[in-house]
Amino acid sequence: MGVWGLYYDLLNFGSFDFVSQAVEKGEYALSSGVMSVFKSLGCFLAPILAGFIANIAGFAYAFSILGVMGVLGAILVNQLTPKYIRVRVG
Repeated sequence: MGVWGLYYDLLNFGSFDFVSQAVEKGEYALSSGVMSVFKSLGCFLAPILAGFIANIAGFAYAFSILGVMGVLGAILVNQLTPKYIRVRVG
């Protein structure tokens, strides 16, 4: 339970930090609301999508497919994030 609390605190801190760096001061509430909507949508759709993919692809390939989707999602977020916020690795 403690690990979940640490994860959730870091998630919220990261969201607040992202909003404070990427958005003008007058738009904080709007951007926080939009992020909250998409987080909630993800929490709703993720189990449905995971079950659907596991049923279609068979349980042997389901985690591989979901892993590929995760990598593609990370690439998409990287491309949509403004250049001055991106973290350079290496």
